[in-house]
Amino acid sequence: MLSVKDDLKQQEISQAVIVADNFNRKFSPLTNSQPLFLLPIVNGTFMDYLLQSLEDAGIQETFIFCCSHNNLIRNYINSSHWSNKDAPMSVTVISDSGFLSMGDIMRALDAKALIRSDFILINGAIITTFPLNDILEEHRKCRQTDKNSAITLLYRKASPKHKTKCKEHLFLIAVESNSNKIRYYQRINKMKTAHIPLEVFQENDEVTVHYNLLDSFISICSPCVPPLFSDNFDYQSMDDFVRGLLVNEELLGNSMYIHIAEAGYGANVSNLYMYDVVSQDIMSRWAHPIVPDLVESHGCTFSHSEHNIYKQPGVEVGRNCQLKQNVVIGKGTTIGDNTFIENSVIGRNCDIGENSVIKGSYLWNDVSVGDGCNLNMCLLGEKVKLLKNVQINAGCILGSERYFLGAKSGIKFHQNCPSRRNRQASQ
Repeated sequence: MLSVKDDLKQQEISQAVIVADNFNRKFSPLTNSQPLFLLPIVNGTFMDYLLQSLEDAGIQETFIFCCSHNNLIRNYINSSHWSNKDAPMSVTVISDSGFLSMGDIMRALDAKALIRSDFILINGAIITTFPLNDILEEHRKCRQTDKNSAITLLYRKASPKHKTKCKEHLFLIAVESNSNKIRYYQRINKMKTAHIPLEVFQENDEVTVHYNLLDSFISICSPCVPPLFSDNFDYQSMDDFVRGLLVNEELLGNSMYIHIAEAGYGANVSNLYMYDVVSQDIMSRWAHPIVPDLVESHGCTFSHSEHNIYKQPGVEVGRNCQLKQNVVIGKGTTIGDNTFIENSVIGRNCDIGENSVIKGSYLWNDVSVGDGCNLNMCLLGEKVKLLKNVQINAGCILGSERYFLGAKSGIKFHQNCPSRRNRQASQ
């Protein structure tokens, strides 16, 4: 009997490529000792959520490209059910210290000749419930009518002030109204004005200009995409690729399209602000079915009770302890008497003291918090230890295994964490 991997060689299959690195230090110090792809989010990992989404979409073969901490990713895969021969999806990790950009990964993908058909290209820190298989089929149908179709970029509608619309990823795009073929694309970020060339309107009967779209960082690529990166070494990012094809459309002959998702959830966790936003969305069930009580974490699921309180087995909650709303608590965690928690995630095997207040915060596994502590909109990495009466203010990050804070200590804003007061003000 053929294994899954052997059988995949004999048929056209659905493939996906995951870019596990973010090529920046926006999650430092959290990514100093582990990859972004394995960071916990609502007591799961980005890897678990994304691989499950791809499997649910019918993807049969997935390649994970990574630069840093590749051994941790390999070990995680090897210890999971994804390594089983009878797993419905084959997962292969490809690592190289020379992968410093999206362009490097796409050129390596071309050199290894791994792609046999249209494939999904996706960032590793994405939470999504989009019907990816349906969107992949739509791209294939588009290629039947336009043989030069190179890529379909996946977006979803969002108002300019929507909480998941990150300021660093704002863009303007103009498409043919009847086909969604891209005619103009521009990242605007802090720009107050944008100029669309007149010929965009002169050469097309009807054009739709979008500013109300959210970039999912998911693309459906034709097999010609990796060779195009190989032919153009100045393509370092997907933005470079899109702009390059638009500028050289007459010369290269390639076309690009967009798909605007009408259903499903999708968000790219590109910084700590988005980490907070997406975590709150998961707890509030906006990302259903990606919710704690439906996703298995470390061998067991969470119970779900009123006001979105999620607990795994083995959690001990003290007398007069208030779990107000949107609280996730991992197994083996103990919470002392008279402690107040809301809008927070507590990892596994944590010890929370008495008379403490935790609001809008994220405590990873094996964290110890003493009596009388006040944690407000902060993040504590694994094995952080706080003694009595410590105050951690909004925007602070403590990396893993290195902090032992004594009584009446206080820590203020961390420069890598955008203030979440902006999110609260916009809601």
